[in-house]
Amino acid sequence: IRPSKNIELLTLELPTYENFANGSNPSETRSVKVYFRQGDFSGVMSNPSAWTLVADTTAQLVSPLQAADSSSTELDLGVIVPANEFKSQSLQAGQVYSIYVAGEATSANAKETLLKLKPADGLVGETSTDDNEIEIRTGVRLNGSPFPMIFTDPADFNGVLHYRAEKSCSDNALFTTT
Repeated sequence: IRPSKNIELLTLELPTYENFANGSNPSETRSVKVYFRQGDFSGVMSNPSAWTLVADTTAQLVSPLQAADSSSTELDLGVIVPANEFKSQSLQAGQVYSIYVAGEATSANAKETLLKLKPADGLVGETSTDDNEIEIRTGVRLNGSPFPMIFTDPADFNGVLHYRAEKSCSDNALFTTT
């Protein structure tokens, strides 16, 4: 991700598979670890010492999120990393940062990990979405144990980044939901 202004990243909200954690019970817990680093993830995906652990917790269920396929009317099950268990991060305007989310359980389907990712429309590192405050670039899906040596598919983040940014007093939209 690359913010266009200084922001404070507070937590993440993620679409997940309803049958994650070996069952179809949406009340099951979803253990999650979130790692963070300043800079691109290229060359350090398999190097744990290049990352800072910012959350090691149980993600909490939230209202369903829009499905990854924007043409679908289905909703994905969503989870949020509790803000009080996420070490907030200050992101400087114009700098690139990487986030790595790892689930602790696996599914019988190799494509079903904690995150229900959106297949990438572009190449790794290209902008997948942006607004006036933050640009999100195409990343990768990592399968297997934490910090594997290879990735399987380019993928776009399709969750919600909760962050705080200063607004100008002359800004007409002082209160927005991001």
